[in-house]
This record gives sequence, structure tokens and C-alpha cells, in this order.
Amino acid sequence: MTEFKRIVIIAVSLRIIAGLFLPGIEMDYYWEYGEIAKNLINGKGYSLLYVEGDKIAHHFKSEASPYPSAYMPPGYVLFLFPFMYLPDILLRNILIYSVQIIASVLVLFMVYRISERFFGIRAALISGLIYAVTPEFIVGSLSFTPTVFYQLLSLMVLYLLLFPGEVKLLELKTAGLLSLLIFFRSETILFLGGILSVFLVRKKFKPFFIILCTVVLFLLPWSVRNYQKFNEIIPLTTSYGLNLYRGNNSAEMGYWGNPLLLKEIRSYKGDDFEVKMSRVYVREVEEFFSQNTSGAILNLGAKFFYFWVYYPNYGRANNIFYLVPGMLILYLFLYGIISAADRKKYIWFYLFFAVSTAVAVIFVPLPRYQTMMKTAMLPFCGFAAHSILVLVTLKFNRRS
Repeated sequence: MTEFKRIVIIAVSLRIIAGLFLPGIEMDYYWEYGEIAKNLINGKGYSLLYVEGDKIAHHFKSEASPYPSAYMPPGYVLFLFPFMYLPDILLRNILIYSVQIIASVLVLFMVYRISERFFGIRAALISGLIYAVTPEFIVGSLSFTPTVFYQLLSLMVLYLLLFPGEVKLLELKTAGLLSLLIFFRSETILFLGGILSVFLVRKKFKPFFIILCTVVLFLLPWSVRNYQKFNEIIPLTTSYGLNLYRGNNSAEMGYWGNPLLLKEIRSYKGDDFEVKMSRVYVREVEEFFSQNTSGAILNLGAKFFYFWVYYPNYGRANNIFYLVPGMLILYLFLYGIISAADRKKYIWFYLFFAVSTAVAVIFVPLPRYQTMMKTAMLPFCGFAAHSILVLVTLKFNRRS
């Protein structure tokens, strides 16, 4: 049995064990994604929010009349959709976990493959092992969020960009994967913009136009649907305002709004409820920047720190099983990316890290956003760990 197969067995085993003990195995709640899927199945269309008394609710209720939604992009919603037909919650969740564990094995393969191409087999094995055993990645592959699919698709895009000579129909495949990425996480549109900018600067007009036109064609049905529902151009999502506000307000990171603000939002009626809600939050963000410019700028720096190093407001981040491996990965990554610095060779990695950071700094640095990005850091971690092991071994041999 090869070393890589052993790592795969370790990864799958740890995820199965974790799945048995995580509370999600018996839960009938899949965040907003699952509630939208339930509304779809029950003939309420792609809908989510509704006002219930003094709160804005989103949990599925057969008697509720939720408003049309573009709060979440459709990728993970459509993944969950067929599973929602299963009335047995335990069976449903086992099947969801099973598919996501398979996806995590593919993530492991992509981490190994990219690492091997750049840094050799030993570094690749270390990179894969880090992904296999790190609690953050184990839980991420079992969370009812697009995390593991985003990791897989982003690594596939990076692979195509890093090794373009090996792939036929490169531009179309890249565009297809980017479109799927955007459907799973709408902020990926910034990564698309970065990729297109690089092609434009390099005067590679053919891939620029093919990727741009193909992605637009893929996204067009969703944008048309949104225009029909909201009577307004909504290319991707209506959660823009809320996500912006949660990371840019005078109260605290992740804040949802004071009672007066939420009361104003609850007063809105009609199919354009989410659009009006987003506008209210954008207005609050504009006031925050205009009334407290220096504080708003410092807030951007804090979000950078929270995204890359430590997010104190998130309970799980304070767990030693998250904190220690996270710090180790960050150290190895910095060691590896500095040691292997090559602007031309790793430009797509640099772009991906820059865009991921920009999204967190502009909006809100939720820890799962870092988890989504971290798999692209692992090749450099494997390279760093292998380099350190070689140096330590050489020093030990000299002393002996």
C-alpha cells in the first residue's frame, strides 16, 4: 500500500468517526441553504425570509409565506435539494456526509497533486497528511456549508491555471469551474476579475474573452431569474448589504443590527424584501464610514488579523484543537511561501490569497472563509515542513 493510500484511509476514517460524534448527524437544519431547499420542495419557490412577530425568520414552516430569495447563491442549495426528499433525517445526513467525504478525498488528491508538481513527493505527502488530520478540515468537510466544494473547485481552477499545457479546452473548463465556484460562493466573482485582469495585462485576449463570455452565459439564467423576481438587476446575491454591515459597524464584528434597524427592516413588505433589506444595511455602512472614518480604517486592519491569525469572537477558534494546528499551518505557510518566492511561478496562488483576503477585509472575516482558502496554503506548508525536516536531519547527523 502506498503512502498516499494510507493517508486517504486516515482521512476517511477520521471523517467517519467525527461524523458519528458531531451533532449534525441528527440535525434537520442546514442553515439558510437547507431552508431554501425545503421551500423549493414544498412549492414555495426559491424563497427564504419572512416576518414573524418581532423577528425576521428563515426556518421552514409549512404555514409561512417566505419572500423570494437570492440571499444564498444556488450551488449548495441545489446540492441539498434531492436529499430533502428523504424523510429519514439520519439517513439523509449520512448520505450528505458520504458525498462530502468523497469530495474531501478529491480535495486531498488535488492538494497532493499540486504539491507534488511543485515540491516533490515527500512534501506532497506531508501536505496531504496535514489536510487529512487537521480538525479544522475534518469538521469543514462535514459542515452543512459549501466549504468542501469550494475547496475542491478552487484547487481545480488553480491547477488548470498553474499547468495550462496539460489540459485541452483549458479556457472553457476554467470558465465552467469558475461559474460553479460563483454559484457556491458569490464573492468568487472577485477572483474571476483578478484572473481576467492578469490575462488582460499579459495581452492574452483569447482566454480573456472566452472565460468572460462563458461565465456570463453560465450566470445569465440566475441573473434573469433574479430580475424577474425583484424587478431589479441582481447578478448574484441580495446578501451583499448584510455581509458588508456585519464587518463594518460600530458595535462588534458579526453584528446583525440594533433593534431600531431590525424594526425598520421588518416593516418592509413585498417580493423585493431582500433588496430593501440590503439597501438598509448599505446605508448603515455608509454612515459608519462617514461618521467614524479612522475607526472604520482600523477596523479593516483588525479584519485582516482576524482572517489570517485569530478571530477571538468565534468560539471554535478558541479551541486548542483548532488554535494550535492553525498557528502551525500559518507558520509553515509563511516559511514556505517566503522560501519558495517566485512571482511568475506562483502568481495564481498569490492572486487567490490576495482576493480571499480582500473579501474578508471588505466584508466579514468568518473563520470558514479562512478554512476555504487554507487548502491552497498546504503545498507551501508541505514544502516548509519537508525543508525543516531535512535541515534537522542534517544537523543531527553532523552531531552524531
